[in-house]
Formats: sequence, C-alpha cells, structure tokens
Amino acid sequence: MKIGESGFNETVMGAEEEMAFSIDDSNSVIFDILRDKMYSNKIGSICREVASNSRDANREAGNADMPTEIKIIEPKDELDLGGITGHLAISFKDYGTGITPDRMADVFVKYGASTKRSTNSQTGGFGLGAKTPFAYTDTFTIITTCMVDGKMMKYIYTAMIDGTRKGKMIRFSGDEVFDQVTGTQIVVPINNPVDRARFEKECHNYLRYWPKNEVQFINFEKEDAEVELIADDKQYAIFKDDRNDNYALIIDGVPYPLDSNVISLPSSGIGDKYVFALKFGVGQLTVSANREAVQYDDITIKRIQGLIERIQPKLFRDFEKIIESKCTSYLGAAEVLYTISAKQHDLWKIEDPILQMVGYAFTEGTYSSNRGLLHEMRKTLLNKKRVINGVEVKSRIYLKHHKLIYVMKPRSGDRTKYDEVKQLNFNPKNTSIPFYYGDKKRNVRRNMTIWEKENSRFALIVAIGDDIQGQMNEM
Repeated sequence: MKIGESGFNETVMGAEEEMAFSIDDSNSVIFDILRDKMYSNKIGSICREVASNSRDANREAGNADMPTEIKIIEPKDELDLGGITGHLAISFKDYGTGITPDRMADVFVKYGASTKRSTNSQTGGFGLGAKTPFAYTDTFTIITTCMVDGKMMKYIYTAMIDGTRKGKMIRFSGDEVFDQVTGTQIVVPINNPVDRARFEKECHNYLRYWPKNEVQFINFEKEDAEVELIADDKQYAIFKDDRNDNYALIIDGVPYPLDSNVISLPSSGIGDKYVFALKFGVGQLTVSANREAVQYDDITIKRIQGLIERIQPKLFRDFEKIIESKCTSYLGAAEVLYTISAKQHDLWKIEDPILQMVGYAFTEGTYSSNRGLLHEMRKTLLNKKRVINGVEVKSRIYLKHHKLIYVMKPRSGDRTKYDEVKQLNFNPKNTSIPFYYGDKKRNVRRNMTIWEKENSRFALIVAIGDDIQGQMNEM
C-alpha cells in the first residue's frame, strides 16, 4: 500500500543547533509497543494481517487465483518441526515466491521495513503485520520455499522472544527440494480450545467479504454462515449481516468500522438486518498503523462523504429493480407502495426483510438523522403511477359503505379482540390474512366462529347502510 507523506518547509531562521529525532533500540520498550501494545483485538489482528500477507504473496507471484489456505493443524503430526510445542496451531499458507534469506533479514525481521509501499495492489505497507503473532505468543514458525541461486530451497525458521525481549529469528534448516512449489506457511500455536474457537471466529469475521476463490478454511469446527449479498457494485455492497453497524467500510475485502460519531452521514436506512458497505481500494483511505480502523483525516472524511453522494443515483436504480421484482401482482405492487409511503414507526410491520430494507431507505423520519439514505428520492417513486391488469395500484382503500373488523384470536384467558377501522392498508400483514364478507343482519361478535389454524387473526368486511349499489361498487 502506498503510504502518503506530507511535504514540509524545512527552512529554519535563527537556529543555533538542530537534533534529529530517532528511536532508542537499546531496550525492549519500543519493540514491546510495536508487537503487542498496539492491538486491542490480538487474535483478530493476527487473522487479518497474516491472511492479508498471504493473499499479497499470491498476488505478487501472479497466483491471485490461488486461495490462502487457513488450517487448524496438529504440528506434531502434520509438520516435521523438531521441538514445536502445543497440541494445536493455526496455519496460513500461500503460494507466493517464498522468503529468501536476504528478504528475511532485510524485511521480515525489521519493524517498519516493507516491500509494499510502491504499489496499491497489496494491502500492507507499515512493516508490522508479519510480527502480529507476537501479540499472542512468544514463538511461531515460518516454513518457506523459494528459489535461491537457481535452486529450490526450503527453510524453517522460528521467531521467538528471547531474554532481551526484542525478539529474534532462528533458522533451523535450509535444504534443496525437488518436488515442491514456492510459498510460505506461517504456523501460530493455539494455547487452548477456547482460543481455537476465537481464531476460527475472527478468521470468518475479517475474511467474510473476500471472494470465495481467495481463501479456504480447512479443519474448522464451525462453518461460517455465507453472507447473503443483496446488491453489489464496484463502489458499494449490501449484505444481510447482523454482526455490524448499518454502515461499514471495506478496503480490499477487509471490513472496517465506520464511526458515525466522527463523520456526519445520513442514516443508512436499511434496518438492522443489513450492512451497507462502502468499498474502497488500497491506499484510498488513511488506515491506522494497527490496521484496526481508518484515520479520520480530512482526505478520508471527504472521500467517504463523496462516495455516498456519488452512489445514491446508482443505489436508487438498484432499489427500483428490487421494487419491480416485487410488483408481479396487484397485491405485491400494493404492498410495495404501502411500504414506501409508510411512516417510519410502521415499518416493523413489513415481514419481507428486503422490502422492509427498501422502506427504511426511502423513509421520512421525524428527525433528519432518522431519514433514510434515499429519502429525497421518495416522491419520485410515490408519484410513479402503477397499473396492474388495468387497475391503478393503491396503498390503502378508504371504506364508505363497509366497515372492516380485525378479529384477533384470544389467548388463554383473554377475550376475542375486535378492531373496527374504515381504512384497509395493503401492508404485508393484511394481505397475508384471510378476509371474509359478513352479513350485517347477523350478530358478528356473538356468532363469528371462523378460525384458520395457521392464522391468529382474520378480517371481516361488513356492509353498512341501505345503499346496495354503493356497496357493490365499493367491493
């Protein structure tokens, strides 16, 4: 990832002496901060950073179509690693070019060293991600196969925190091999069964938006539920996913939270079952050094707000397609019209989650903060005349010659409830219940005994007055 640097005016007037800032590496404090104290979610950071490095290695080698293999293993049974301890480990394997001894010495073991700062085709760039396993463990293993002087060489290293607390890399072997391909495997020991579950959960959490061909989970005890994609575009996506806030940022497939307390954005307006994800490429937003969040500098804020403004017309067209797909019948079209015109506090009645999402997106809330993302385009949809089988679609019908009685099935010990209204709303709850036409001469409350086994309520339409022709016209 290209890291932006600001220019400075170095002209100093009247100075007698200058001293350059530097880092004191004579003690372990700075190393302890960089490898451990930076991360609020240590296991999550390992999963995100090491997996991203593996994907970057595949891309660098031209093997972007090869998946990063993340596997729960038993090192003593699966790998010949000498004295490695622990019953379980998590392994991140790529098919990149491998790590030569020179690259190991010049890049991998040096904090702040990176080969990725000249390109935005790779995620890293701070020179810290490869060391994230130290936030969890004092030792982890690197197995790498690479070409060195025309030979295919396999090296096994152990990274460990020694008595100096600075850390060191120990190479155990370097052998020529003839039946292997280049690549690197990072093996991190898992301390206990609880942490195994956490590693699996965090891998699923951070990598759930990666394309399927980019990652493969092996020997995981729990399979993550597949993220349901509702709408997808180069600049945004909508996922059915209740694990995040309504907004999220996705940078090169990695999710980041969007802090609504820092940046002013309209409500996403898609309810609590969906995530509205804004997509950005590597290098477009400023990312914190620990890569757990974005930095809300002026450029980042303007780019996020600018993307929201640019995608609204495209989002409107995508939602129109969703609406059209629901308008295949008169009742379906009536439900859509009711959803768009309903007040915000009535949208909980919408049982179709996708239709409910559309309603929230176009809603006019009481306060500006409650308005949906597309509220300004609401009138465009409401003013669009829809005709199904020659009949104009309405969202509600006002009754003049009839009364509508909603009959609620009593619970144990309760009495039957009757709710009389003069308006029939075409919301999904109403269109899914049975309707009956009753004779006004009968005592409805005494004699009504119609119940549907699968329904706890039904509606009864009763004629009123003596205008028979009016009643017929209305019905």
